[in-house]
Amino acid sequence: MQQCLSVTIQTVVYRMHSSYPTRSVINKLTIENGYKISLTKDQAINRIYKVKSLFNSGSRIAKALQKLAEARIIESKSISASSTQNSMTQITENNIPKVNSAIVDTLSTTQNVHQDIYLTKTFKGIPKSLLEKVRARQAAKALEEMTRTPSADKEATLYSRLPELAKILRNIYVSEKKGVLPMETVVQRLDNSFRIKLTPNEMDEHLRLLCKLLPTWTSIHNVRKIDYLKLNRNADVAKVIRRLETLASDKIK
Repeated sequence: MQQCLSVTIQTVVYRMHSSYPTRSVINKLTIENGYKISLTKDQAINRIYKVKSLFNSGSRIAKALQKLAEARIIESKSISASSTQNSMTQITENNIPKVNSAIVDTLSTTQNVHQDIYLTKTFKGIPKSLLEKVRARQAAKALEEMTRTPSADKEATLYSRLPELAKILRNIYVSEKKGVLPMETVVQRLDNSFRIKLTPNEMDEHLRLLCKLLPTWTSIHNVRKIDYLKLNRNADVAKVIRRLETLASDKIK
């Protein structure tokens, strides 16, 4: 962050800024307090998929971030991991490693200097006014993410899963050669194919939202107290996916 974001007293902040070095802070806390923070496999996959959906691979910002990541990898290879680890930690009387905060701050400052130099070379030739607009847009997006309510965050995550879910759903109906299937059967088939593990209720929620957003493509019909999901196999699935991706990006903005 080059500048601090201004937040009013009435504003509620739900999460840290995307550029805040949370990883170094968490590592320092876990080492000093002797405990380890861990995530389950499903939680890790969900978080990775969510972060990935926030960036469009074709955008200029994404390309710049990719170049920055490559530069950091090259820089990290030139530094010995073992010597850095030994210099950053020291053993206390209880045999618990403790982080030397002075060295961490020094390394952070050095990395920031290298990052500024690299960014200057990366954005060479781009008008300054355009860069200022991009930075302002990033700051506004970061502020929106920090103040987004948990319910809005959940809704954005749900929308981000719909494009992939629609692809799998269409393949299920094509393989079955049917236009109507029991809701329970569809949920089971999606559970076997979708890469994110969801409960039957969560999968049902995604399908009902899909029917609400695209009623001409898929719809739910109740016959004798049994729900059936109808899908138009002849529809252009590419247009359906583009529509869902647009809706998902609008929710993330």
